[in-house]
Order: sequence, then C-alpha cells, then structure tokens
Amino acid sequence: MPPDEELPPELLTVSKAEFREVYAAAARLALALMKDRHRADLLVSDTFEKLLTTRRWDPKTKPLLDHVLGSMRSIRSNTFRSRAAAHDAVAHEGFQREEAGMEAESPETKTLARAEEEGAQTEAEAELDALAKSVETHALAPRVLACRRAGKTKRSEIADELGVSPAEVSLANDVLRDHLKKIRARRTGNEGEET
Repeated sequence: MPPDEELPPELLTVSKAEFREVYAAAARLALALMKDRHRADLLVSDTFEKLLTTRRWDPKTKPLLDHVLGSMRSIRSNTFRSRAAAHDAVAHEGFQREEAGMEAESPETKTLARAEEEGAQTEAEAELDALAKSVETHALAPRVLACRRAGKTKRSEIADELGVSPAEVSLANDVLRDHLKKIRARRTGNEGEET
C-alpha cells in the first residue's frame, strides 16, 4: 500500500488488512486469468496503478473488492482486444490491400465502435451490481456471486472456498439465475414473459 500522502482520499478509509485482502484476491484472480505469474503480476500492477489514477473507486457504488476485480477484468479484456486487433491488422493487411482497397475506417466509426464496447461492458457491470443488490438478503447467493465475480466458475471450487456443499452452490446459482432473468426482463420491458 502506498504511503498515505500518495493515496486518493477515498482509499484513506480502507484498513491495511482490508487492502491486503483485496490485493490477495486480485493476485489470485490475475493468476487464474493469465495462467502465468509474470503476466499476472503485470496485470495486478496495472490494476492498482489505475485504482490510484484513472479508475478511482467510489465507495458509494460498490465494495472495493468488486471495483478492483471488475477493473482487472476490464483491463485484461482491453489488453487482449488490443493484442487481437493488432494481430488481425497484420494478418488482414494483405487482404485489405488486395481485396478491399486501402480506405481507412473513419474516426467517427472507430469512436462509435469503442463507445459501443464500453457501453456493453458498463451495462454488464451494472447488471452484476443490480444482481448483487437483488440477492443481498439470501443466505448464500451473494457469496457465490462474489466468488464468480472473482473468477471462480467451478461449483466444487466455490463450495470449497465457502465451506458449503456443491449442491448448496447449485441452489444459489439457481437463485442468481432467476434474479438475473427478472432483472433482464425489467430492463427490456418484458416482465411478464419468460426468457
């Protein structure tokens, strides 16, 4: 944790113990996502650098852990998208020159595409936040959702972490799925319809 004078004001209220827990969870998720210690360390470093600069945390919107892990997934996604785009550009350069000509995509088109991607990501994060709020009174569903947001997908892995049976995790997953369907139905205006 950086010295207090280097921290944004919103992080001054976070205890060192909580910050260590958030950092440890971020390191676990990064390793699970990247499958390589060096790349995982770089992802954690980028995530916490952005936490202090461009992706600041607002304590009123969500817990610090959710913010950090969501930012990490976003940064990873953007990194892979950038690499894939660079690879595609090289791979398709010959095709572009031979088949499609050399006309470049307009800045307006690029801006609209970027805005659409960012909107979809923001919408997904908002949907997960709404889901967390929707199930907050359930005994197990919020904890299962937190594990899933932290990158755990296997029922047995979640059960081990939470100290419950895989069957209980399945039931909590059913609750999450039902609540998510209702949230999506409300969003699209199809509350009476099954999705």
